[in-house]
Amino acid sequence: MAPGCDGRAASDDELKNFCNVGYAQGCACRPHEREADAVHFAAVENGSIEVRFAFVKDQAPAGHGVLEFDAEARKWMSTHPNATVQRMAECYVEAWLKRRGRA
Repeated sequence: MAPGCDGRAASDDELKNFCNVGYAQGCACRPHEREADAVHFAAVENGSIEVRFAFVKDQAPAGHGVLEFDAEARKWMSTHPNATVQRMAECYVEAWLKRRGRA
């Protein structure tokens, strides 16, 4: 997603050492102007699934919010305006449901 890195796949080393741990500090393709270095997710089920997220930048809080997913209908009730963050939330929910035997 970084300007100048369009279409370039991350190397195995980059994925293992940067992307997989959630921090972009060492990634050569990280955008210089970015909202966060990492996004963390947690979920709570109250009829629907509340997906809470927190942005971290320079190892400090940089924002947070809640998205809502209806597991029964398999539909997002609220979404994030940033398509990349939304896709990350979708992957998180998919894994979360799978761990609970509801994939």
